[in-house]
Parts: sequence; structure tokens; C-alpha cells
Amino acid sequence: QNSVIILYKNTEDVCSKLEQLNAAKQAGNICLDNNIISILDELLRVRAISKNEFDELYKNILHT
Repeated sequence: QNSVIILYKNTEDVCSKLEQLNAAKQAGNICLDNNIISILDELLRVRAISKNEFDELYKNILHT
């Protein structure tokens, strides 16, 4: 399994990156799932999102 390293100054940076990755995925780039999951995991880890929000984002981003 490949690890994804996330470097960021604050959670806003991470959320911005998640938005960019989501837009790229919606545009057809299918190789972003690991990066998206890593960002969601990090947001959950630092308590920027709840487990319910994590689940909803995961479902909406990765299963579209």
C-alpha cells in the first residue's frame, strides 16, 4: 500500500486541496482516490470533521 504524505499549514489548506482533487476526480481523473482518502483521514484525525461528515464526504466524493 502506498502512503500519501500531506503537508499543510492549516486545515483550510487541506480542505482546499480536497476541493481541487474532487474537481479533478469529477472531471474524470480516476487515480486520486488514495490522496482523497488520506486527506479525509487527516481531517478526521485533527477533528476538523466528524465521523459522520467523513462518511458523507467519502460517499459523495468516492462513489460518484
